[in-house]
Amino acid sequence: MNKMTFTQWYKSTGSLRVALFSVAFIGYVLLYIFNPPYYLSKKALILPFHFLVALDVARVVVVSVIIIECIRIVAYRLTSSWTLKKHFAIVSALIILLAIHNVLLISSRTSIRYYNYGWSLINLKDYKRAILSLDIAVKYNPKDIKAYSERGYAHRELGDLVLALNDYNKVIEMDSRNANGYEGKGYVYYYLGDCDTALKEWNTAIAIDPQRSSRLDKWINAVKKE
Repeated sequence: MNKMTFTQWYKSTGSLRVALFSVAFIGYVLLYIFNPPYYLSKKALILPFHFLVALDVARVVVVSVIIIECIRIVAYRLTSSWTLKKHFAIVSALIILLAIHNVLLISSRTSIRYYNYGWSLINLKDYKRAILSLDIAVKYNPKDIKAYSERGYAHRELGDLVLALNDYNKVIEMDSRNANGYEGKGYVYYYLGDCDTALKEWNTAIAIDPQRSSRLDKWINAVKKE
């Protein structure tokens, strides 16, 4: 059985380990800066979705390799059983497991962070940047109903009524009992001049959530007077 001491292994692979840890550190710094919540700047950049996904993939690959290298450090030696082929198989399996973890957990958390950031931008009436953030939220989680609803509101405030209507329809498609979707559609149809449909949507929203009547009754009465 061939053996290699820890010192020999460290000397032969030290530069590789340093490079891997350096790449990992840079990757985490980029994710720390560009992924909400933004710790370093309240006006941080909203990067394109494909770039964020590339960072996530890079993190999965780099972390996988680092974990394997750490296992080798703990083992203190390389043996004849630790062949290059087996090492590659273990690394590949770990990458797959981390990728699944990334999809099931990290993507969900990232979607929530981008939704929260988009919501905060809406409160600041920064609708264009809010839409960019909510775009990323729904790409990470296509079933994020709240993100579609808030993006519909942002589109509506910017006068992009068709886009707003698409978002509200998506909300109702995913949850036919979502009062926000019907209320939002009512506003859109009102601004489009279709008052009859607006009344229908608002009445549906009130039927689902009677507490909305205190807010929507004013709109309904105003439309009826027109």
